[in-house]
Amino acid sequence: MPSIISENDIEKACLEMLEGLGYVVLYGPDISEGGLFYERRYDETVLVSRLTNALKRINRDVPDSAIDTAVKKIINPSSQNLLENNSQFHNYVTDGIPVE
Repeated sequence: MPSIISENDIEKACLEMLEGLGYVVLYGPDISEGGLFYERRYDETVLVSRLTNALKRINRDVPDSAIDTAVKKIINPSSQNLLENNSQFHNYVTDGIPVE
């Protein structure tokens, strides 16, 4: 009989892979409202302060206004179509985010 892989199994495998690459894995409720290290609300999918800090670190010569525009483009998808949004995000990561 074939074994069934659950979503939990996939999540654990991904987290182990990320830890192996040097990432620190945190428990979601610890960084959410009421948690030990509050960074986000439960309805947020992006850690905005971490994203902003990373973009500033990577793009030292870019003005803060351009960083703010890039963050807004990332956290506010332009479409209601999930596939289009994922494709757009992939383009942002691979090609950069156009800002003025």
